[in-house]
Amino acid sequence: MTIPLLAIVGYGIYSDMQQTIHNAKQSLRTLIYTMVRNTGGNIENARQILESLAVRPLVTQLNPDNCDEVLHSLHNMNPRYANVTYANIDGLVVCSAVPQPGGKMVNIGKAPWFTALLNERKFSIGQPFLGPITGKQVSVMSAPIRNAKKEMIGGVLLPVSLDFYDPDIPTQFISKNSRYGFISDDNVLIWRNTDPDGMIGKRGDSSAAKQIVKIRDGEFEAIGQDGIKRYYSVLPLPGTKWIAFVGVPSSEIYAAAERRAINYAAVTLFAIVTLLLLVLFIAKRITKPIVDLENVAKSIHNGNTSVRASENGPLEIASVAMAINTMIATQRNNLARLNEAQKISHVGSYEWNPVTGDLQWSDEHFRLWGLQPRDVVPSYALFRDAIHPDDIAFVEDKFQQFLRGEHDFNCEFRVIWPDGSEHYINSHGNVTFDTSGKPVRMLGTVQDLTERKQAEIVQRDNEQRFRYMLETCPTAARIAMKGGHQVIFFNSRYSALINAAPDQVAGVDPSSYYTNQQDYADILNKIENGEQIFERLVELRIPGAGTKWALASYLQIQYQGESAVLGWFHDITETIRVERMKSEFVSTVSHELRTPLTAISGSLGLISGGVLGEIPERAKLMIDIAYRNSQRLTYLINDLLDMEKLVAGKMHFDMQQHPLMPLLLEAIENHHAYSTDRHIKLELDMAIPDITVNIDKQRLLQVLSNLLSNAIKYSPDDGAVQIAVYMHNELVRIMVIDHGPGIPDEFRNRIFQKFSQADSSDTRQKGGTGLGLAITRELVERMGGRIGFESEEGKGARFHVDLPVPPQKI
Repeated sequence: MTIPLLAIVGYGIYSDMQQTIHNAKQSLRTLIYTMVRNTGGNIENARQILESLAVRPLVTQLNPDNCDEVLHSLHNMNPRYANVTYANIDGLVVCSAVPQPGGKMVNIGKAPWFTALLNERKFSIGQPFLGPITGKQVSVMSAPIRNAKKEMIGGVLLPVSLDFYDPDIPTQFISKNSRYGFISDDNVLIWRNTDPDGMIGKRGDSSAAKQIVKIRDGEFEAIGQDGIKRYYSVLPLPGTKWIAFVGVPSSEIYAAAERRAINYAAVTLFAIVTLLLLVLFIAKRITKPIVDLENVAKSIHNGNTSVRASENGPLEIASVAMAINTMIATQRNNLARLNEAQKISHVGSYEWNPVTGDLQWSDEHFRLWGLQPRDVVPSYALFRDAIHPDDIAFVEDKFQQFLRGEHDFNCEFRVIWPDGSEHYINSHGNVTFDTSGKPVRMLGTVQDLTERKQAEIVQRDNEQRFRYMLETCPTAARIAMKGGHQVIFFNSRYSALINAAPDQVAGVDPSSYYTNQQDYADILNKIENGEQIFERLVELRIPGAGTKWALASYLQIQYQGESAVLGWFHDITETIRVERMKSEFVSTVSHELRTPLTAISGSLGLISGGVLGEIPERAKLMIDIAYRNSQRLTYLINDLLDMEKLVAGKMHFDMQQHPLMPLLLEAIENHHAYSTDRHIKLELDMAIPDITVNIDKQRLLQVLSNLLSNAIKYSPDDGAVQIAVYMHNELVRIMVIDHGPGIPDEFRNRIFQKFSQADSSDTRQKGGTGLGLAITRELVERMGGRIGFESEEGKGARFHVDLPVPPQKI
């Protein structure tokens, strides 16, 4: 009987060992599922937040001067999102929740994780790398930003420390030599609870690492990098290219069972019956907590976070129960944060089991369907019945393709709320298949696009009104895309300007009409740098019409969601032609009159001077009048010729460095007779007597002559004209001050125009051609200076000339 009893006891010991080992392995499986749920939840939460940010209108604009305030809301809500940024397609960071290093925009275009985002063009997680600022391992999660045409134009980026992937398993409940973490499909270690050999971010070459990647879902024993043999449980992390693993030393798995077997054998030597009773008692005591833990694990796996594991029982089981309760609490907190984040971003989530039909919606999902959470039980029928009738066939076709694994589920449709209102929704999901290719789990999100769709409608209406405005614009106008090189919209006046039929304008390159195409290239470069150009004179070469001139204005705008160049043109070809005819006429007449008038003036001067003998007094009076008028005509012709040379760019300037003081004294001396005749004092105030200027000596004397003669002309008798010289904004300022009647307000805008005079009547008291100040301004500007004036009517005028100073002469 002893042998059968021993056999029974031995079998019981063996069965107990196997059960203990099985339970330990099941606990590992529970832990691996919890790891996947916790870390997967953190990643899914981040993915939803990043993808919701990527479709916000302000984010899609990629405007560094108009960043979306939601970055700061996320920063305040959860420190994990403190470093969220978004960048354009070239990798240039546009906006960030925190200031960039040095206050400059950072370019991450060559970063491997950004390159991966450009290649995959969907949510991705970068491999770990050493952060340049913190010196710690970090990883970057990113989601693409797309424009209205679904083209990728940038990315939303979230740099996180590797602690972000920590599944929150309390270390006190894991043995010292246990290892758990995540490894990528290409055998790179992403995160591990401990990293004594510095393998994070590197490829593993141990048999354990290779087995993890090969098996992906299951259990096995293998030797780790440190030479310890462990029992591993592995499971893919959905939505990523990672595999979660938990490895416990094999010796710890079997140690408890071996100790129990030794105890059983020892007790059996003393009393078979007592041993049997003891075995039954211990088995029952061990089995119940393990069964309870298994039930709790199943509840957690089914999404129930309200359960709690009993912490009674043996120390080992109690430790595991405490760890599970801690993870449940963490999961509840993560779920609460996720619900809050979804509420802020108007993004809901769902999880569906196609096998059991079990469907779970987040609170925000209910709200996006116009329902209150927990008022109804989510189901596929509830989902389908809310879809707009015109969209049902499209959505179901996409859904069936998705379940067949042809592509991810991603489509936009409308839903009808119980109150009858219509809302736009985008749904995105991915599915997990079993080994036979059967779908077993679907995770996804739903996002409210109503605000964006309404904004698109408003944008279309605005563009339509803008197009109508341009159509009815009295000037030629067009819009060009592709950097300003492809006309996509124009009005009838633009087609008339370029002498083309309306059906021949669309698609043309505007640069082909510029006589000097570099002019248009310079214009586009300034527009790209943010400048606005108004009324720039451009010369156009129009096929079949010859040369045309226009005052062109350019502005960079957003049109149909893309950058474009708006240009409008005022055709002044006829005005230019008339001006040229007038200039040629004046030049011709002036040259034809100059020679005979010089002879007439010279002859009258000789007669008036008595060279031909005495003449009667009355005749002398008439000759003097004729002589003075001939001189006025000579001055007028000289001024006309000077102005013609200046406008044509034919006047020569001999630019040299000259001391200013002698020139001022010479100009005063030249006007001494004129000022003496009027009893007017010329006073010089030279604050910088040794200053040297770079000018044409004769042209500067001509400028000073015009200013002094005007000042003397309009000063009252027995008055004074002051000439002041001083430094002003690093320039030499020559100020000519008179105390005459001043300049009328209505004349100030025309004072430097040709033939302009304050008194232009036939009975004006002051003589002059009306060209002096126009010539003076041209001369000053050609010498690199500026001219201006200050005047108060009735209190005189102050004309100033600012000239640059040669650096070596200061």
